[in-house]
Amino acid sequence: MEMQFKEDGFIVIKDFFDKELIEEIKTAIVSFDKWDIMRDKDVVFEGDEANRDFKYIQNINYYVAKCHKVLTNKLFDKVAELLDEEIYFVNMEIHNKVPQKGTFTPAHQDNFYFQLSPPSSLTAYIPLEMHSAKVNGGLKFLKGTNKLGTLNHKSSTVKAFSSLLELDNPEDYEEYGTDIGAGDIVFHHADTVHYADDNKSEHHRRSLSLRFNGVSAKIDPKIRDQYKKNYKVNRERELEETN
Repeated sequence: MEMQFKEDGFIVIKDFFDKELIEEIKTAIVSFDKWDIMRDKDVVFEGDEANRDFKYIQNINYYVAKCHKVLTNKLFDKVAELLDEEIYFVNMEIHNKVPQKGTFTPAHQDNFYFQLSPPSSLTAYIPLEMHSAKVNGGLKFLKGTNKLGTLNHKSSTVKAFSSLLELDNPEDYEEYGTDIGAGDIVFHHADTVHYADDNKSEHHRRSLSLRFNGVSAKIDPKIRDQYKKNYKVNRERELEETN
C-alpha cells in the first residue's frame, strides 16, 4: 500500500471508518446553525444571500466537536506509514459542492498552498456521503504527478482557489476518478495533481479534508512568495466583483 502511494501519489481505502460514525458526524455538521460564532475567514459560501450554502469551512472540528472522532490512532498510524516518518495533524476542513451549483475545482497541487520543502505532507479525504467523479463533482487525480515536485501555479479567478496549475502534457498521466462513500478514505500526497468538475446533480458532495505534515517539512520561502502574489490577485478580483 505504501508503494502504491509513492507510485501513484494517492490510495483509496474502502471501509476505513465505521459508517455509523461518519453518519453521526454528517448529522452534526448538517444541523450546525451557530454561524454567528464562526470567523469570517473560516467559511466560504456559494449562492446568493437568500439561497446560500457553504463551499468550505476551515477548522470545522472546532465548530463541530464530533469531527474529532475521526482523529483515531488508526488514522495517525496510516499517515505515518505513508509519509514514512513522524507526523502531526495540521487542520481539518469540510468541503462541499452544493447540488446543481457547486463550482469546479481547478487543477492544483496542495503543496503550492502548503509551501513546504520537503513536501512531506498529505491530505486525508473522508467522504460523508456519495463522492463520485461521474455524478457530483468527486475528486480526480493524475497518477504519478507526485513525482514532479511542486510546480509553479498561476493566479486563478476561482473563488477559494487563488492558484491553479496548467500542465504542459496532462495527457501523459492516467486520470483516476473517485467513486467512494461514507466509511471510505482517500490519501493523496501534497504534490499529486488533482481537480474536480462542478456539481450538476441533485446531491451534495460533503467531505472532510484533513492535512498532516511530516516533521521534516519546513516552509519554502520561494513557494510562499509566489503563493502570496497569486492570493493577492485573487482577493483583489473578488473585491472588484463584490463592489
